[in-house]
Amino acid sequence: MDIRFISQALRRVRQAAGFLQVDVAERSGLTRAMVSAYEAGKSTPSLGSLSAYLGAIGRDLGDLQDEVNRLSGRSSDEPAEDRERAVGRAVLKAIRVLGWDLVSKPTPSG
Repeated sequence: MDIRFISQALRRVRQAAGFLQVDVAERSGLTRAMVSAYEAGKSTPSLGSLSAYLGAIGRDLGDLQDEVNRLSGRSSDEPAEDRERAVGRAVLKAIRVLGWDLVSKPTPSG
């Protein structure tokens, strides 16, 4: 996912879904200032914030990827499976960058 287009893509996806920034804030738990900063490109959303934002408007990372592709001039005619793989790779890359531990071992009880 080309991060240069995320802020503009977020705004377009939100508008296409028929929501205002205040709606996203109320439905997602994000502040209105955070939503505005993400759409203005002043701040980059964490994976959790991005998930909350998109979930609040009934969209997902695939929808965001499609809009990023349109903005960057790349075709969205690729098969859905290829788009899903690309989104999955972007999510895994973000998780690695954030340093999240995906395989945490349970602690022994007792």
